[in-house]
Amino acid sequence: MDPRRQTLVLIVPPRRCPAAGASHDSPARGTLKRPRGTSTLSNGRVYSFGATGILNALDSADGAVVWSRNVAADADAKVPYWGFASSPLVVGDTVIVAAAGRLVAYDLAAGEPRWLGPAHRGSYSSPHLLTLDGVAQVLLLKGGGATGVALAHGALLWEHSWQPGASIVQPALTADGDILITAADEMGGVGMRRMAVAHGPTGWTIEERWTSRGLKPYFNDFVVHEGHAFGFDNSILACIDLRACLISSFRAAPVRKRSAQDTPKNRSLTRLSE
Repeated sequence: MDPRRQTLVLIVPPRRCPAAGASHDSPARGTLKRPRGTSTLSNGRVYSFGATGILNALDSADGAVVWSRNVAADADAKVPYWGFASSPLVVGDTVIVAAAGRLVAYDLAAGEPRWLGPAHRGSYSSPHLLTLDGVAQVLLLKGGGATGVALAHGALLWEHSWQPGASIVQPALTADGDILITAADEMGGVGMRRMAVAHGPTGWTIEERWTSRGLKPYFNDFVVHEGHAFGFDNSILACIDLRACLISSFRAAPVRKRSAQDTPKNRSLTRLSE
């Protein structure tokens, strides 16, 4: 972010000369002067989704704009209080972003709209690609639950409602294919829910396995490893057993700003803090 020009500045370092990286500016305003989500690099292009709703496809070599779309206008979505926070998802010849609680897909080549998903509100989460019962789909945590839409055309496949609020973190899958989702409100994380989503002769079914307040992620994503979920319950690093929904005795000391990363090679969990 360059405060003198009141713009978002995306810098793309070249492979052999990091000091001479390409850059690209997009207008920004007020508290939305820095991007909320991570950009995506794919096949020589950088796809960047700004906090005000502008999706840019840039040449990774020189930062030139290949195409640009106003996702907020395309999705008829208002800019959320903290701005749009989705990271672009590139699948095949499509790039998908979340305009708050609505998924929007574009053609990679020219940026033409492909499809619009169902409209919801209250989400700062990103699109999540998964396959359930052989059906490729995109999962999004909405404000108060989760939705799964068809990858090809964005039609709603299934929907699950939970406590209204704002979703921030990403969902996760267990080893046997169940989905883990979280919920949050203005006060912080509310809890975690495990559910089984399956496709049968009569359509999609959703079975709630359990709901727990033993781990309540809010800003930071959680890690699934060997039947357990590790993450931050407020400022406490905690763990729950995903099979029995039991809180582990492992609860680390409080920290301020934090993140967790699974390192399975040495069976350790790395915690970062100020």
